[in-house]
Amino acid sequence: MDYVRKVSKATPIYSINIATANGLNILVDAVTTELKLTENKNELAQKVSISLMNRINGDKLLSELLNVRDRVYIYANDGEMCREVFRGYIWRKQYKNNQKKIITLTCYDNLIYLQKSEDCRYYPAGQTTEDVFNDICWAWGIDLRYNYESIVHKKLPLSGKISDIFQKDLLDKVKKNTGIKYVIRSAEDIIYVDRVGANVNATIYEINRSENAISTLSDVSMEDVITKIVFTGKEDDSGLVPITDTLERNTEKYGTLQKIIRDDTESENEKDDEDKLYENAHDEGQYILNEYGNPKATYEITAINNPWIRKGELIKVCAGDMNVRYIVTSITHDGVNKIMNMDLELADETKLS
Repeated sequence: MDYVRKVSKATPIYSINIATANGLNILVDAVTTELKLTENKNELAQKVSISLMNRINGDKLLSELLNVRDRVYIYANDGEMCREVFRGYIWRKQYKNNQKKIITLTCYDNLIYLQKSEDCRYYPAGQTTEDVFNDICWAWGIDLRYNYESIVHKKLPLSGKISDIFQKDLLDKVKKNTGIKYVIRSAEDIIYVDRVGANVNATIYEINRSENAISTLSDVSMEDVITKIVFTGKEDDSGLVPITDTLERNTEKYGTLQKIIRDDTESENEKDDEDKLYENAHDEGQYILNEYGNPKATYEITAINNPWIRKGELIKVCAGDMNVRYIVTSITHDGVNKIMNMDLELADETKLS
């Protein structure tokens, strides 16, 4: 009962149930020494790290009962709500037989299969992004909820890791075309493709000084800033490459940081390039200036754990030098120490639905 009374917004608790291949359901809360749920910026699948004391369950040790591919279900309770926050698989099991006798489990949700698997497919011109997603997910037996923007594609010869196909070949093109960022998440074995800022339970949580914020760090950098685009034409017989046009943005404020784009509209290679996203080089140049024309500001924050916040969600922060709304680009929930660490970027309010 003491354990139950500690449940609150400031001290949420997690419960871990492992369903083994031989039909056992093992609750490991009492022997858990570490629990971290992580969604990294450049990784598709959510990762969970669990450390357990190797105790006897029934007539066997946990190290004998648990194995890779066992299902893992994690629930969180903040005193007001109890909900599943992870469903996945044990992907790796390590057992260190020393005085402490600790089992370490590395688990991932079902998006790990898209990170590890390759496919090869072809779609003729005229297919929408959502059409292609639905077809691939149907072929792989994946339950999909597509809530993001969609464009009509040219012919799509797709090959490689499915995660790369989904992101680089499909969603990145939609993002460049619309200017709207996306996030892919898994919940209860369903894959969701959403706009960033589309919060899972529609609540915009707040992190405030003297309340639940612990520390903040901001970083503003000129790295990767581009303020000028120079367009070049086709090389003539003497080897001269003419400049056909220029685009500028914020050169007086940030100086000239220049990128060259070839604008050879008569090139047969470009005419045949079905991967070309923009109708002309100027559209591409304008996108680059929009995306990279200002210094990038990134933020890190450590706060009292809120188990409901996920990557890609919109939150409000009023702590340190932060006092607006931000998008979570990566997050780690520490279920044992009751804290969370987040990387954030400024929310583009014009792109939020």
